[in-house]
Order: sequence, then structure tokens, then C-alpha cells
Amino acid sequence: MLKEFFQSNRKAILLGVVGIVLGAVGGLFYWKYMGDYASAESLIISSPYRTSMYGAVIGGLFLSFWEPRRSSQQ
Repeated sequence: MLKEFFQSNRKAILLGVVGIVLGAVGGLFYWKYMGDYASAESLIISSPYRTSMYGAVIGGLFLSFWEPRRSSQQ
């Protein structure tokens, strides 16, 4: 049952994983280049771990909204 689920939704799962990875990398770059990491005023941008996790969540949610196209073979 679980194996069938993963086989039938392989592309959607892959999109979610890619979104998580891209979001985490984007969050890290945001912290490094745009975040004010010298001061700890903001809880999100004060730590690279937090910005990476926040970016991973946003990236995963963003790419999970797209469903891969299904072939119309019947």
C-alpha cells in the first residue's frame, strides 16, 4: 500500500523534496547576504539555522502546490 503510494506520486514527492532543498539553500543565502546577522533583533534572520529551516518550509510548500502533469493513457 505504501509502496504503491510512493510509486504513483513519485514526481510530486520529488518536487516537494527539491522545494525543501532549494528553500533551505535560499534561506542560508538570505542570512549570509541580506540578513542583519550582526544584531539579534529578528528571531528569523539572527541564525543561519532558522533562516534555512524557514526557507525549507516555504520552499516545500511553494513547490508542493504544483502537481505534475499526468499522462492521459487509458
